[in-house]
Amino acid sequence: MRLKELREEKRLTQKELAKALGLKRTRIAAYETGVNNPEYAVLLRLADYFHVTLDYLTGRSDTPEVTLTEEENQILLLLRRLSPGERAA
Repeated sequence: MRLKELREEKRLTQKELAKALGLKRTRIAAYETGVNNPEYAVLLRLADYFHVTLDYLTGRSDTPEVTLTEEENQILLLLRRLSPGERAA
């Protein structure tokens, strides 16, 4: 897992990261050393916090960001133009 690498890139201590995520520092240390593996919900929070994919966080990919196709980008642009009422419909 790339947790320690990501944390150090942001110049965060384990304590600071733990506080931001509502965890104990010892849990962050255990994740970084491989003593424990984070639950899925914690993995999601970590990926969201660092703005990376789960695959990147867990070392399954070397690409940190999600890559969309041109068609997916167009759909996303159209979705963003809808009003909240139109989105709900």
